[in-house]
Amino acid sequence: MATLVDYWAGDAPTADAEGVEEHAFACESCSRRLAAIANLARGVARVAAIRGGIGMVVTQALLDRLAADGLRMRHYRVHPGETVQCTVGPDDDLSVTYLSADLRDVQRVDVVLHAHGKEWARMDDAPIDRATGQVIYTVGGDLARTFPAITVRVELLAPEREGNARVLGEYTFEHTPFAG
Repeated sequence: MATLVDYWAGDAPTADAEGVEEHAFACESCSRRLAAIANLARGVARVAAIRGGIGMVVTQALLDRLAADGLRMRHYRVHPGETVQCTVGPDDDLSVTYLSADLRDVQRVDVVLHAHGKEWARMDDAPIDRATGQVIYTVGGDLARTFPAITVRVELLAPEREGNARVLGEYTFEHTPFAG
């Protein structure tokens, strides 16, 4: 199943993808599984677009699939120490943030959001892309449109032994409600 998910998401190496494709189209069981994965992804796209939306850490391959399924996204790219002015428009299904960091020697990353001086949300063991040095965080547009003017500080943490964590980056987002 993991191999089929990687193939569907475009994360499988080209040589592996060709073999998976040949097998999936020849094997009725794998063909059904691949169709189920595609249906699940379309369901994720629908959930992301509905009122309330979702907040999650995702891979670029998943974002590419959601875009192919018609989701409209507003993108923000930020490096450690930077502050970003952000908002969400009336037609944005997702707000997508690319958090850049040095992830070369990192095994695990936790994403922690702070607002009003308190931890607001936390995603442990987030997917990371070592090749591009980024973690991608999304918030559903309908949810983000309910946010007042607010400052959100995001931390990328690399958990270490004995409960300690190394800070990989801190990012600040100055959210302004959409006024259009």
